[in-house]
Formats: sequence, structure tokens, C-alpha cells
Amino acid sequence: MRDKMKPGITGWAQINGWRGKTDTVEKITQRVTHDLEYINRWSLGLEFYILMKTPFVLLKGESACGLGPLLLRCTHTRHW
Repeated sequence: MRDKMKPGITGWAQINGWRGKTDTVEKITQRVTHDLEYINRWSLGLEFYILMKTPFVLLKGESACGLGPLLLRCTHTRHW
């Protein structure tokens, strides 16, 4: 089911710090775990929560890439 979900601008894994490079087994595991949790818990309330939390994560500098503030350093290319 995870592979049928379309990627978005933000998401459950991203606001929880698990976006960016997946260069370790832990990062891959955490991303997949958060993606599956999102699919199982999906609701409009969760969508609203993610949208509301995203700016705070960006401004706080909680980089999902592990490279520093998200607004300044997270410039990797997404491949669809």
C-alpha cells in the first residue's frame, strides 16, 4: 500500500525528522515506519496537524535531511 501513496509537499515522516537521505538502515526503517503509521492513521485531522506543524518544524530548524535548518540546507532533488 505504501508504494501506491502519492508523495506530497510535507508528511508525517518529515515533521518527525525522517526525511532526506536514507543512507542508513535506521533512516530507511524510520521513514517506512512513519509512512505506514501515516497510512494507518490517515484522517483529515492528521492532515491538518501535519500542515500546521510543518512551518514550525521549518522555522525551528529541525532538518529532516540532517544538514541543519531545513529552509537553508535541504535542497536535495526528489526523484519520482
